[in-house]
Amino acid sequence: MASIVVFTVSRWIGKHAYSGTKEKTNNIIKNHNDTENVLLLEIQNTLKSQYGTFWHSKVSIQLLLGSHSAVEKLAPSLTQEIWQECDGTLLIYGGDIGGTIDSERLNTLKHLRRRRPLDGVIWVTENSISSQLLDNSVTFTNLNTATAHNAGRAIQNLFQALGWRAPVWVWSVSDQQSLSAVETPSILCMTEQNMPAEALSPSLLSLIPTLVINGTQALLHEQKHTYLLALAQFLQNGGSQQLATALAPLNTQLRTLPFSGIAFSPSINSLNQQRLPNSWHPDTRWTSWLNVQSELASVYSLPL
Repeated sequence: MASIVVFTVSRWIGKHAYSGTKEKTNNIIKNHNDTENVLLLEIQNTLKSQYGTFWHSKVSIQLLLGSHSAVEKLAPSLTQEIWQECDGTLLIYGGDIGGTIDSERLNTLKHLRRRRPLDGVIWVTENSISSQLLDNSVTFTNLNTATAHNAGRAIQNLFQALGWRAPVWVWSVSDQQSLSAVETPSILCMTEQNMPAEALSPSLLSLIPTLVINGTQALLHEQKHTYLLALAQFLQNGGSQQLATALAPLNTQLRTLPFSGIAFSPSINSLNQQRLPNSWHPDTRWTSWLNVQSELASVYSLPL
């Protein structure tokens, strides 16, 4: 009888020890999953409170890739806050093109809106334009065939992970805010779907007449506003071909991305913005692009 009692007690102790270990393990897994989903839940709760239960059809999701320096010039504080939202547009920072996208952000994109994870991808780059009117010098930071190849590969891997593709833009931001008026919109060069690299140069050259007209008016209004004319001079004097060559790796025989165009704009002055955390106030640089992008997303956003 004593041996039976000892066996029963030992079995009871072992069972409860196993249950306790299993419960602890489940709690660890639960806490780990909760930590991973903090970003997802934060965005979901905000969008639901702003737009209701059926927010999915009311919000456009744009992923920004690029260095902290470049992205901050286009969307101040986004690299720290990771996401910002305003008037039906959600911006998410995906990191630089040199590495893999953060697992938490990739998980967020996968589960935030499953049927349509993305509406657009923006690779943000930087440039420096000379303030001298007759000097057409424009220096692009880390925009060349090597970085375009890295960007193309990173975006293609992202699309494969999501099972989805969306319009891809290159947005080059100038660091000279004083060379244009605050209300100056972005300069957009749209491309046709699957357009070969050699066709990009003529598309960029077609911007010149409008740049000259608007640039002359800007200069007459304020002598230091030389941004548009400087960009026109750069494109005219070999810049269009330089950009076409640099961006050629985005579309190759082995990798065809839905490359939709290039945008140019001065940087946005964050000191003029007063906002709440994770809020976003698009100015004319953004609104001109958003109007075009909304039409492209409905056509070129497709499952793989």
